[in-house]
Amino acid sequence: MVRALAASQLNLVPVSQAAIMEVDDPARSDVSVFPSLEPTPIRLPELQLVESRLARWARDDGSRLWLIVSGSLMVFIGLMSWNGRDATA
Repeated sequence: MVRALAASQLNLVPVSQAAIMEVDDPARSDVSVFPSLEPTPIRLPELQLVESRLARWARDDGSRLWLIVSGSLMVFIGLMSWNGRDATA
């Protein structure tokens, strides 16, 4: 921890060790190793829209509300119809 503090605040590195990234101006150096560890960003393929009835309902602002309300109603009905008895009895 003392070494990390000395490296970040005073730009001091022990002789037996070397800095990961050499910077010309020590005042502008960054001792964080995370930028050199991160991989390059991958390029994702283009999004392909599926044309189905459910996709159209989910994209339309008016029908999306009805879709959410009807789904919530179906879950509520499913929870209320449970009578508490075991189905195997």
